[in-house]
Amino acid sequence: MRELAVVYPNDPGIAVAFLMNRISLKRGEALFVGARVVHAYLKGFGVELMAASDNVLRAGLTPKHVDVDALLDTATFIPTSSLRLASETTAAGIEVFRPPVTEYALARFDGPALNSTVSFHGPAIAVCTRGKAILNGHVLQQGQAAYLSDQESPASVTGNAELFVAAGQSMTVPTSK
Repeated sequence: MRELAVVYPNDPGIAVAFLMNRISLKRGEALFVGARVVHAYLKGFGVELMAASDNVLRAGLTPKHVDVDALLDTATFIPTSSLRLASETTAAGIEVFRPPVTEYALARFDGPALNSTVSFHGPAIAVCTRGKAILNGHVLQQGQAAYLSDQESPASVTGNAELFVAAGQSMTVPTSK
């Protein structure tokens, strides 16, 4: 509580944090949080995917607008257990996370000598979190992202990087032989 109070002084959302199910993830772990479920990230780095939506509501721990009435009308306050997502390792340095929704999947490419492909239907978004990757000619350094249209599929992936690619569930990556 002291740590949160330093970062978010006088924010009543600090109390909400104590009512939630606290989950600690290790590097490389993933979690699925369904729609209408109040959640927060207290510290660390994560890649968050969200389906298209126009109803992001905040419960606190932010300097942004908090609409308490809309939150109470929309959120579900039924206790649920977390749904940790196991990754599917398809080839050396490539793993895919497939949540129980049709809108998206996430592939993680990691290696000193990436040389792979990713295929997708519809658009895809890539973000480089370490090193330098080249994705169909898009040069991405740490912290940079690229949008890929469905006409760019399949996309070649090369470099020495950690690269995340988000696309629809039909996304495919190479498998080990």
